[in-house]
Formats: sequence, structure tokens, C-alpha cells
Amino acid sequence: MAEWLCSGLQSRVRRFDSGFSLQIMSELDINKRLVIITTSFAPENAIGAVRLSSMARHLSKKFISVHVICPSSPHSLLSDTTLEINNIQNLEVIRTKSSIIFRFVKYLRNKVLSEKKASEVINLSNKEIANSAKIKSYIMRLAFKAFTFLRNRDFLYGALKAYKELNKANKFDILITSYPSFSSHQAGLRIKRMDNNIKWVADFRDPMVYKSFSSSRKLSSIQAEVMKNSNHVITVSNGVKEMLQESSVNNKIDVIYNGYDNVPNIEILPSINKKELNLCYVGTLYDGKRDLSPLFKILNVFLVDGRIENFKFHYAGSDIRTLIDQASKYGLSANIINHGYVSRLQSMKIQKSCDFVVVGTWNSIEEKGILTGKIFEAFMLRKPIIGIVNGDLQNSEFKNLIEDCNAGVAIESNFLSEIDKNNIIDLLNKVMQAKDDSSKNNPINKFTFEVEQFHYKEIFNNLSNILISL
Repeated sequence: MAEWLCSGLQSRVRRFDSGFSLQIMSELDINKRLVIITTSFAPENAIGAVRLSSMARHLSKKFISVHVICPSSPHSLLSDTTLEINNIQNLEVIRTKSSIIFRFVKYLRNKVLSEKKASEVINLSNKEIANSAKIKSYIMRLAFKAFTFLRNRDFLYGALKAYKELNKANKFDILITSYPSFSSHQAGLRIKRMDNNIKWVADFRDPMVYKSFSSSRKLSSIQAEVMKNSNHVITVSNGVKEMLQESSVNNKIDVIYNGYDNVPNIEILPSINKKELNLCYVGTLYDGKRDLSPLFKILNVFLVDGRIENFKFHYAGSDIRTLIDQASKYGLSANIINHGYVSRLQSMKIQKSCDFVVVGTWNSIEEKGILTGKIFEAFMLRKPIIGIVNGDLQNSEFKNLIEDCNAGVAIESNFLSEIDKNNIIDLLNKVMQAKDDSSKNNPINKFTFEVEQFHYKEIFNNLSNILISL
């Protein structure tokens, strides 16, 4: 197995090589039983569910049994139909049932939200509000924190009950828990106390503790305990690994990136005009923490001489107001096409139908290595990325990944040079010319997508090596 499959990634993308061959396993390795505890799993319509669902499916081919303990399927009109986890040999999914108390509290919460986001209800983005509104905002914030605590407590008890019942017949060898949510790792701590012989791998898709905002003592304490008591820690980027090690020293930590699976059957949307220049952004903007204004500023310069009429920016998600605010600064709000909150399959259709996928993130001294799963979705679709990195730290892992894999272009907004701006303008100009004149070469073809090492088969082969070595 080649140690490096992507030229230029040696210094940034570490592939785990334990020295074990996956082609010839001992009988002991084959007979290991694995249990995964997570709050993010298929068919949940969220990018976080992709990692754990794919993990369970791929590891079920390596171990005699894989059991997943997760919440009951969400009652939503939208579900991710691309995550096929039914009728898979050696894989069993056990869904916990919420308590009556939690279901009632959740009903009240949903009535209060009334299709709004929690951040809108507590006015997180509004700095200038009246004192009476501030008091209401403070009360609502406490209420939502209490709901988060209750939700985690409810899943913790349900997961432990399910584990104890399953363990009677299975006697698990390996446990994987994944954060978010913190109840998964709390379950890991409890199980490790019950059975010190079980090998526990703690997966951090995000750190529990950030320097950029005050974290609760509870989360800090849980993270420290998990780092100390787990047998191994895995995380999604080198930047997140650094943040974890800053707060808790643990030498048994490896980067297991997010990735992508085989492309499902995705059709091109006829509603998106191929003769126009189409960009898209799918997902959350975190109420403006992901700021696409630098891109809209560049587009404002580019879209002259009637070009603005042949440009569309497609959006799918729940932050349309934030996006319109960012675009309107540069006169581009009318070019936004709002597809609303859609299923993951529909969002992939939008991405496949557009010329470029815009992916946003941030990279700062206090928060680094934030690699959204959307970057790997674009890898899967082989759609060139325009990456926007906000924050005060240069040379982001995100930007390096896109460029080293020749999967698009990326700019860091606080370090944006005239060369960066002109390169994007030149790229978009040539794409638009190729649309007008088919004899001209489309520069999109220059992106070769050296991304094979991010296929989940490769990613979870690496994880399988770690698990076998425990």
C-alpha cells in the first residue's frame, strides 16, 4: 500500500501505517467485536452522520461484528438516503428510545423555536438590543443550555442500557465513541470503568474546548478525562489534534480524516442553466462566522460588461439571510438562488450541476484545522472548489489540502493579495469564455483531483490498522 498517494501532502496529510497487513488477518483479529456509540448516524440529514455511518459500514467488513448504538431516527421530512446501512452483514444498529420527559421538553422547545434557529431566538447576532430583550435572551440561552444537558443525559442513560444488554451476548473487544455530542464520550468513560479490558477509541470531530469562547468546566473536565482514560484518540485534522494536545497531553492520537464514498446516482438539475456561470454553497454559515464577503467582492469586480446577468449563486441551507447580507454589500443579492433546506442528495445534485462549489471555513490561532466535510463531498463529485478561509492564521490546512490535491483554489481573506484576486478573476473569465465559445478549452479541466487517499475505503483501512494494533 503506497504510503503517500497525493503529491505534496507529506508535510500536511499523515497516513497512519501501523505495519500491519490487512490482507492477512489472524483469527484473533477477525474475531474482535466492535461497538460504536454516537449521536450522529444515518439517516440523519447532517454531514456529521456521514463519517460514523461510513465508518460502521466499512469496519463491518473487517470485524466479526459491529454494533452501533445511536438515537432513534429523527422525525423529519428530510433524511439522507445516500447513507445505505440496511441489510449489511455483521452490522447491527440499535436505536435508543427517548424518555417521556425528554420528548415533552423537546416538544416545548420546538414550539418556542417555530422553525427558527436557536441563535435567532436568543439574538446571538444582535449586539444592540433593549435591556428587556437582553433579559429574555439570557433566559432563553439558559433554557437551551438546559435542553442540551437534558438531551445528552437522556442519550447517556439510553446508550448505557443498550450497551449492558448487548454486552451480555457479545462481550465487546473495542469501543468507539464520537464527539459531538459529549454524552457519547461520557458513555465511554462509564463503560471503561465497568470493563477496563475493553479497548476504547475516542473520536473527536471537534474539540470540546475552544480558546475562542468560554467553555464550561464540565466540558473541560470531560475532555481531560477522555484524553487520559481512552486507549487511543482519533480526530479529523492536524489542527484539531494540536488543539486537543494543548489542553490534554496524549501521545496516542492519530488523524483519521473525513472522506468520501463512491458517488451515488446523481442527476444534473435541468433548472440550473449550463450556459450561465454557476457557483453554489450548501450548508451552514454559522450566522456569519463563515463569511463569503471576500468572494463577493472579487465577483463584483469580475461581473462587468453585462456578465452579471449570466451569473447565479445557488444556496441550500438555513442561513439565507446571512448570505444575502454578505452578497448585498457588493450588489449581488439578486443573483442568489435560494434552494432552501434540502436533503443531502438534493444538495449533491445542486453541487454537481454547478461549475464551482464554494466551501467556507475559518483558521485562527485559537481555532485551527477546521476541515468541513463539504470539502470531501466536492472531492467525491470531482467538482472544483473555491475555498474561503476566514481568520487570523495563514497557511491553513484547508487551503493546503485543496491546492496539494489540485482540487480547486482557496483564498485566506485576511491575507488576500492582488495576485489571489486576479487568479480567481482570470479563472472565472476563462470559464465564461468557454461557455460562450465551445472551441476554447475550459480551465476547469486542469483540476486533476488527486484525492484517492480520502476515499473512505482507504481512510477506514487506516483506522482498522489502529484498532487491530490495540
